[in-house]
Amino acid sequence: MSVVQSIGSFIVGYLIAKGVKVLLTIIGFFLVILMLLQLAGYVSVNWSKIQSDLANTVNSLASGNMNVDSLKDYIPSIVAFILGVLLGTGVLGGLFRRQQPIPYTY
Repeated sequence: MSVVQSIGSFIVGYLIAKGVKVLLTIIGFFLVILMLLQLAGYVSVNWSKIQSDLANTVNSLASGNMNVDSLKDYIPSIVAFILGVLLGTGVLGGLFRRQQPIPYTY
């Protein structure tokens, strides 16, 4: 199971690194459409609930109240995700690229 998770995490990390701009654009359009639907009266959005949920998530991540023992099962997936992001952004791509020999000039 961990091999499948690692491969999946690597692919997700690679795709996220390649598609960050597209992902942020989609999220931006979604929020704009949500705001327009609220202005038109089709939906009712509880923005204070969204803000409090995001604040709670950020505070729990910033305070470091995470149990490390619960993360031990996910180490292969986390490492594969990080490698996928690094390879997708091109940070690791330079390591695997064959260097051109320096031509000798006299």
